[in-house]
Amino acid sequence: MSRVPKEKSVVLKSLDTMSVGDLEAVRRKAQALIEQKLLDRKQQAIDELRSVAAKYGFDLEDLVKSRIQQQSSQHDLKKPNIYYVHPDNPDLTWTGRGRRPKWFQELLARGIVPRKNENND
Repeated sequence: MSRVPKEKSVVLKSLDTMSVGDLEAVRRKAQALIEQKLLDRKQQAIDELRSVAAKYGFDLEDLVKSRIQQQSSQHDLKKPNIYYVHPDNPDLTWTGRGRRPKWFQELLARGIVPRKNENND
């Protein structure tokens, strides 16, 4: 088990004698300090990344922006093509993916094969 330095030990022992209000104040102050230290660490990491990017002749923001644009263009969601259309109601369609719609199952049960959509790209 790690040993607590003497000054930390004194602080920890003094917590036992504090009122609830004082403990709440200590907690708020500790939380604010934690948040500030995390922000400082993030800023230090960003500064180091900028330095490395500059070493290779790049600007960090440009590198990040180009990478995000690359990823978003690769993940553009394309609406799937409609493969089946209800013979009597062209508003009822199915892509052929996932669970069969009720109208499709009903047609199959009656021995009717829904027509394939002729307008697929």
